Amino acid sequence: MATLTVTEQITTSRDLEYVPCLQCGSTDIQFFDYGYTEGNSGGGKCKSCGAECTRGLHWDAKKDQQVAIWNSQNDPKKLIEAQEQIIQAAKDRIKDILAQQAVIAALVAA
Repeated sequence: MATLTVTEQITTSRDLEYVPCLQCGSTDIQFFDYGYTEGNSGGGKCKSCGAECTRGLHWDAKKDQQVAIWNSQNDPKKLIEAQEQIIQAAKDRIKDILAQQAVIAALVAA
């Protein structure tokens, strides 16, 4: 008996959730990547108002990476969280500066 080796490609489907455009509220978003082998980028572009979010991607970028780029720049919850982290970092830096100022003031007074 002879043997035949068969190579098959399996395709699966899944739903990716994305947020509406922060500028106009549309959900008509085109997800893309430029397909470059070097210096590739991609993300999403609103077909209604033209708002676009892009970031560097690996040459074989997947749709979920493109959606993640769009969501990271259009999801109010994520944007607020990022700004809160920046605010906390600034507050921490202010505390450090005040502590350094107190040390310097004590050295000068001594």
